[in-house]
Amino acid sequence: MNDYDFEDWLKDDWERDKKEYYGRENCIVTFDGGTIDFSPDGMKDVKGGKNLTYDEYLDIQHDSWNHTKSSLERVFFEHSLATYKGEISRKTRRNVLFERLYASVERPDGTGYDTTESHVWMNIKPFKKFKVHDCVFFDADVYRYLKTGHGKQIDYSLCNPVAIEKIPPYQLASDYQMKAQIVDDLLWETSKYNDVVDKINWPDVRNEEEYRQKSAQLMLVMELQDISWIWTRDLLQTRQELWCSTNKSIPRGLLKRITDVGWSQYQPGMIFRLND
Repeated sequence: MNDYDFEDWLKDDWERDKKEYYGRENCIVTFDGGTIDFSPDGMKDVKGGKNLTYDEYLDIQHDSWNHTKSSLERVFFEHSLATYKGEISRKTRRNVLFERLYASVERPDGTGYDTTESHVWMNIKPFKKFKVHDCVFFDADVYRYLKTGHGKQIDYSLCNPVAIEKIPPYQLASDYQMKAQIVDDLLWETSKYNDVVDKINWPDVRNEEEYRQKSAQLMLVMELQDISWIWTRDLLQTRQELWCSTNKSIPRGLLKRITDVGWSQYQPGMIFRLND
């Protein structure tokens, strides 16, 4: 059999995973496509989801993969703290919209990172005194809710904002600055000097030419919106063929090449070669 039914493969794979973790308390598992909370009590914190059955709860989480606000999802499941800032893009009678929201996240272990999220709606009451295009800073909690507009999905948003204050627009980082910070953090975390010197002294001891080369390669990967393993142009083309395929049947060998490479997980410390 040369062709492989991709949808059936995904369904069978999910059924195996669901059977393995079904009903486990305090069980949160991160797969290639996303994170699943298998704890039956987890349904209780989904706003609007009180009438879901346990099986519905699991399947909706799975069906929501690649459709959630992934940065907020990460904060939620890591039990991290975060502060947010962004420009109010729109106001309605009930809500305000942040087309782009910047987050400074602190994990429970004290480490942190900066990230962004797109198209975040929040209750208007705490923001009533602010105008469209005002830039604000605030703390808030991440929560999960059930979306029902185009089929059922579980997504993430923010609530209970406090310490809200207006800030100057220049305090919002550009997309390039955010990506450059992510790249710098990745290179620092995988540097041989990581446990030898403080990060502030890292520029004094690193190989600057090697740093610039890896930084440029990673920035290109970020521009491609792909922070996975990048080895050769052939693999990039193969991946493009897979995801742009109009039919839903793909060669078994092609699927194996993709999954073996591990597109869904960036592994720090790998060698990046975009030019043969």
